[in-house]
Amino acid sequence: MFGAKLGGLEQVFVDYSEALAERGHALTNLVAPAALSIAPLRALGQPVLEIGNFNQWDPLAIWRIRRTLSATRPDVVIAHGNRAINLVRPAARGVAPLVAVNHSINIKRTIGADYVIAINEDMRARLIAAGQPEARVFKLANMIRRPATLALPAPPRSPPIIGAMGRFVAKK
Repeated sequence: MFGAKLGGLEQVFVDYSEALAERGHALTNLVAPAALSIAPLRALGQPVLEIGNFNQWDPLAIWRIRRTLSATRPDVVIAHGNRAINLVRPAARGVAPLVAVNHSINIKRTIGADYVIAINEDMRARLIAAGQPEARVFKLANMIRRPATLALPAPPRSPPIIGAMGRFVAKK
């Protein structure tokens, strides 16, 4: 993950790291220097390597990533977002399969990854329509934490009050 903020994309990256570590996987997290995702990753006890980049085509960053991947020999590389996918794709070639996690409808950089995770069915369909082999595209919604025990719901009001909010457009 090479985003410096801690928005939705970066939080999903932290969540993946936590979920994979909880299942016994060894991880090395590559992040932008001073990224806001560093603190939560370290709080989880995760190793973090900071690799700077000027943009998503930075040849020096690609070389640093490749050197890191060659040294660590991962079984798989997971890249979140377009910048990470662009930087990691050439660096991982011949070292490990690339799993690109697509978080937006901008899919052109994702096409051609060894495997793709789409966060919803619409993105999955767009990726397949754009040429990503269907057998290599998987839908996995963003993760959430559930409390160990759920609170009992409040008794219903009489009459019940029902509220709804949403965007009333075709794609929703």
